[in-house]
Amino acid sequence: MNGSYINIPPFYPLYEGAHLVGNVIIRDFDLYKLESANDASTDPGIAYADINDKDNTESQEGNYKRLEPGQDYSFSNDLGFIRLRSRSSNEAFGCTFVLANRQTGDTLLTVGSGIIATDSTSNLILKMIKPISLTPSHSVWDLMFKNVYYMGASNISKEGFAVRIVNQRQNPPSEYDVGGKPYITQFGLDSLNESGVRQADELIDIENSSIVNMISGELVFPTYPPFAYDSLAGGNKNAELQSVLGLGKMYTTTTQTEINNDSRFEMQIEYTNQSSNINLGFMIVEGSEQVFVDGLELKRGVDYQIDYFSGTLIMNEDLNPNAQLNILFDKHEIVSFDKKTILGTRAQMDLGDRSFIGATALYFNQSVINEKIEVGYEPTRNFIWGVNGRYEQPLEGLTRFIDQLPIINTEKASSFSIEGEVAQVMPNPNSINNPETGDPSGVAYIDDFEGAKRTTSFPIQRRFWKPSSPPLIYHSNKTLSHRNRAKMYWYNPYVQWRTKDIWPNQETSIRAQNETTDILVMNFKPLANQVHLPKDSLWAGIIATLYSGDYDQTQTKFFEIWIRNKNGSRSELSIDLGKISEDWDGNGTLNTEDIPVAGMIGDGLLDDAEDVGLDGCADKFGRWLGWMFTIRRSI
Repeated sequence: MNGSYINIPPFYPLYEGAHLVGNVIIRDFDLYKLESANDASTDPGIAYADINDKDNTESQEGNYKRLEPGQDYSFSNDLGFIRLRSRSSNEAFGCTFVLANRQTGDTLLTVGSGIIATDSTSNLILKMIKPISLTPSHSVWDLMFKNVYYMGASNISKEGFAVRIVNQRQNPPSEYDVGGKPYITQFGLDSLNESGVRQADELIDIENSSIVNMISGELVFPTYPPFAYDSLAGGNKNAELQSVLGLGKMYTTTTQTEINNDSRFEMQIEYTNQSSNINLGFMIVEGSEQVFVDGLELKRGVDYQIDYFSGTLIMNEDLNPNAQLNILFDKHEIVSFDKKTILGTRAQMDLGDRSFIGATALYFNQSVINEKIEVGYEPTRNFIWGVNGRYEQPLEGLTRFIDQLPIINTEKASSFSIEGEVAQVMPNPNSINNPETGDPSGVAYIDDFEGAKRTTSFPIQRRFWKPSSPPLIYHSNKTLSHRNRAKMYWYNPYVQWRTKDIWPNQETSIRAQNETTDILVMNFKPLANQVHLPKDSLWAGIIATLYSGDYDQTQTKFFEIWIRNKNGSRSELSIDLGKISEDWDGNGTLNTEDIPVAGMIGDGLLDDAEDVGLDGCADKFGRWLGWMFTIRRSI
């Protein structure tokens, strides 16, 4: 190439914490995305996995839309990588660019080509970056970064930021190897201390932008596939990790079972971020959102970021607490029980090669399954019709006349064209009429509160639970026998349980103080005089009262309880809701320490004589059966 050579050093390993650059710089970079719709903003083209092999079957032909740098993606012309602003799981991308000499600016290599303005038949020739379905067998699989992890937020504060890498295969799981060395150091995320001296201090090198990008919220391992030994190209070459690293299935297969069986490590990240995260819900229609702050529309990629799949919108800057934020967007429906009917027809008659007249009619009807129509969810019936046409006549004489003029030389033939369209929408935003009031314009409820959610929480603290009275046997008026009541004890462990061990998908943080939660442990075992009884005849129970405002549960539809059978014993748990007796020992007296003053009600004061302790018995002869036996023997 004109006596020049291309020197592109490998991306890894880092040299003193930075990437090496060669004598090449990338310029005139354009990124294109394959679009399913054929609109005016797209151009026909082909993306080749190997642009020098046009016969490769991995090429992707279609209509491509040019993306805007800074808005849709960011690009490094020194290191040659792009960062998309939104998720691209089922999209194809291609690009064109020029490799130039860094010192002289001379062109070394041109990759791909765009549309030629003077040639109406030209197509895009693109270098494929990603196909619609990217699999390990595809030749562009290696172009994807496999060492970059999104930390769940952007604009992360350095204060309080911490990263731990935990080996889940160790017993117990630990962030240190068997020699006491932290894995964060072993994986190359910690090589400098806080003063910048090359000495590990068990803290991530937060000032190294090649490892941590606090703005975009990315954690970058300094090895191409960090969790595989060097058996893979570019694999981790740390010999101290060889015995604990897996086969790197996450880099060679998309089968989740194989990946899970090969996984060994877990990353735990603590941080605070200054950006505002707004959850809009799943399946947002791409490009449908409009974000306004105090009436001023914000620009995607500049003022905010959005993940259309998860519906997460992240503001790049802090908002004024008094600012008015409005967000408009459309959502895809995953499952719909409403009936939709869409009909359309198009008729067109050509008047020569360049002229036509046509008519279009569209009908849309959507019904709802609910009998009570809510505002914003009304049934819809719309009809749209339109007529359009075009007349075009070539003016060859005018072209010849202009060509005879001095200096002027036309490149295309002259023609006269006129095109027009007329359309009308006949909407019916609510097709449900009210026969009682005779309202023909549709009726909807502002709010019938049927979508309101009301929850009642049972106490988890031990002190709120007391021994229960014998429950009724289902479909009978008999109760379980007191003689079969086993000894039961319950408590809250001193060390709380990790919240994610119970609810793995629940978001937790130190600031929210929800990383741990209380649990109630219940155990019961037979008494000494019950060893001869069948185990399935023994029972024990505890009861807790609801607040007076929660007594009416007739509208409750669901009951949620999380249970773990630690010892694997075969037991049966029954839950009774209702009016339950507090006479747990069956002696006809409510088991309360407050001795009744008159009738069944006490005075509300706990006197010394009324304090019977935790066992509920007034003296040392008390038993779980609630009474004493008198045994008489003849002499």
